[in-house]
Amino acid sequence: MKIGRHFRLNDNMKMIIGRNNSDNDALGKIVSDEIVFQTADFPGPLGIVQAQRKLKRKEIELAASLVLRYNSKINDNGKVNYGSNFKLGNHITTAKMTPEESKKFII
Repeated sequence: MKIGRHFRLNDNMKMIIGRNNSDNDALGKIVSDEIVFQTADFPGPLGIVQAQRKLKRKEIELAASLVLRYNSKINDNGKVNYGSNFKLGNHITTAKMTPEESKKFII
């Protein structure tokens, strides 16, 4: 797939983050059972996680941190809404991942 940035967060989780509005739109169209992540207070990239099981709190925090990494309006910490199939009723506040940290997850 040539849409977005692709990451392997662990053996059970793959994440795709949109690079621009076009990617975000394309990702939004393919969501079926994925978990969607989106910054709460500023427009930004859409992240979708494909996982083999229910995510643990640390995995949710990791995915949220990675979405914040690609939002230029977030400096240090931010709030990310998440949920299955765009039912973004959950949120988490976490630190923005550094570029160096994110490199180890890139596929």
